Amino acid sequence: MVSTPIATNAFQLWDRRDAAMCGLSVGAKTSQPLGSATAQKRSLAIFNSNLTRDSKVSGILRLLERIPPIARYEQRNTDRSCDIRGLYRMRQRITFVHEPQDGIDPETIGIHTNTLSVAGLKAAREDQITLSLAELPQELREALSQTKELHIRYVTPATYESIPPFNSQLSPGLHVYYTPKTEVGKEGQEFSDLVCGLIDKLFDLQDKSLCQTPEISFTHLPSKNPQHPAGYEFYLRDSALSPAGAPSALGAYAKNICQSTSCQTRIDEASTATSIDLDFSSSTNTAKITTFWSSRAWDAVAVSKMDHTDRVELGILSNEKPIRPDDLNMSGFLTVLGDSKKPAPTMFQFPSRHHRHAAKVGTSFIEPTGLHPTLQLSISNSQPPKGREGCKLNAHLTLPRSIFPDKYQFRDSLYLASKNLTALHHVTVPVDLEAPEYTMSLWGSSLLVELAPPPPSPEAWTAEIPLHLRYLLPTESGYSSTSLPAPEVFWACEADEEIGQGEGGGGVWGGEGAGA
Repeated sequence: MVSTPIATNAFQLWDRRDAAMCGLSVGAKTSQPLGSATAQKRSLAIFNSNLTRDSKVSGILRLLERIPPIARYEQRNTDRSCDIRGLYRMRQRITFVHEPQDGIDPETIGIHTNTLSVAGLKAAREDQITLSLAELPQELREALSQTKELHIRYVTPATYESIPPFNSQLSPGLHVYYTPKTEVGKEGQEFSDLVCGLIDKLFDLQDKSLCQTPEISFTHLPSKNPQHPAGYEFYLRDSALSPAGAPSALGAYAKNICQSTSCQTRIDEASTATSIDLDFSSSTNTAKITTFWSSRAWDAVAVSKMDHTDRVELGILSNEKPIRPDDLNMSGFLTVLGDSKKPAPTMFQFPSRHHRHAAKVGTSFIEPTGLHPTLQLSISNSQPPKGREGCKLNAHLTLPRSIFPDKYQFRDSLYLASKNLTALHHVTVPVDLEAPEYTMSLWGSSLLVELAPPPPSPEAWTAEIPLHLRYLLPTESGYSSTSLPAPEVFWACEADEEIGQGEGGGGVWGGEGAGA
């Protein structure tokens, strides 16, 4: 739904240098749960503040036409005749982002020929590795050979505090967004079938029936262009990936995602990560692996080149007060291992579509739940983002197959008003209203609903979303349990006209949430 990581903007000068080298043919070839049982604090989700990850949620954002499609901001090499990979074998970007009060003395950053070390750093961290197809495992290469776009993100159920620009969050679990080169069910079907095999390979699914083929197990995402293949969405809860006694899904994912020694060495550090993304686009024919750790204390960090041909870029950055409200302003230090003898100071500003909001959100089911549970959202205030007008408050729910919405309930305006809801903007179709959970092939459904907050006030208020429980597989005890992942709740606002769509203004505001 995970980005032009901040490092992309920070290192854009190096990108431009590489593009210039390509133009001169220098060494170049031509050719982003509230449904948990405990009331834990959780950052209120806001679709992908890290802009490269926007492609994951672009399909979801298209579902709500009232939410303006705010442009991505990404540095790209436009010289199609130049293969940047000819300049270096593997590209790694490591970015630490800390609060201003947690800054460090640059003199404590040790840089040697191919190694950087720093101690006593409290920061969020994002590692991004860019790989060619040849560096990926065979199963992954085969699945990608007939794939237009593939985005896989695994998010751990651990709660954490967000920090700009890493404001966006998705529900805990496995998210897959897939677009084939040819329409599923037509020519190329045999290749799309490889996607479920890939998911099984990466996560070692205990129940293979959870993912059969995209046509059977995935749900459709809307497409603006009917001439292009439709996109598909797939989701599994963490409990479906990590049965008791089995290795964690995160560990399995990290272990199976790449095969080269340097990639494995870097990925091995991901056992404590908050999320891992795998992004592939046929337009670049490269895969990006993005690992994110929420803010924590890093007692000792040592980053080294695994191979002399690798390119390792590292930034230690902090948020500063922006000049424009839609922007993020960063300052800190950048370095390229092997090229720099000391970190270079930097300061830059860029538009961001996602920002933090001070509100807190909690969720719970109204008792008794029965077969028709009502999910209650408790929101600490009804104040929209400061200085913004026309903002809409929305909730996006990812529902496992055991629970489903009935779109017909959302057609009665009086009923919606009684629940503090405005409108249903999207629900996955088709949704079988009668089938038991154990006969379902689809992973589940998604729901995008606009809330109806009271007039702006610091007072808390609630909204209620009606849901329905499917019949579960009978057990000897007569009892079964199910759960919901955390929903994403966010304010969506019009882009600032002064900034303009082409520069990536406006967007989505979120705050802190609580699961229940």
